[in-house]
Amino acid sequence: SCCISGCGDGGEAVLKRRSDLEQLGRAYVAYHDEHGVPPAGPDELLQQLMTMDDQSDRVISAINALEEGDITMVWSGKLGDASTAGMYVIGFEAGVPAHGGYVVMDDASVMVLKRGEFREDSLLPTSG
Repeated sequence: SCCISGCGDGGEAVLKRRSDLEQLGRAYVAYHDEHGVPPAGPDELLQQLMTMDDQSDRVISAINALEEGDITMVWSGKLGDASTAGMYVIGFEAGVPAHGGYVVMDDASVMVLKRGEFREDSLLPTSG
């Protein structure tokens, strides 16, 4: 039997991680759409999350993942127009740089990057 988190392609832990990233990605893009700039930090993103989703257990899970450092987001990123949507990573699981794993792109889609596929130039450029 397999006891390592993330092995295989299913399971509740994997679905939770994907859901957390999707929630955070949707909130990031929605914040940008509403304010014309991306969130500068976790407080702005969490505020956006609380206003946009009625599925509170999913929102709480995403907030916990962010606050506990399980997910890293790119703050003050420069979101482009529709022609660049889906090209840049705006958030990722903590282990992704070393081991690969789930990331959320700038169009709020969630995908897997294998070890070695994650690079600094994959991250959304920042304005700071």
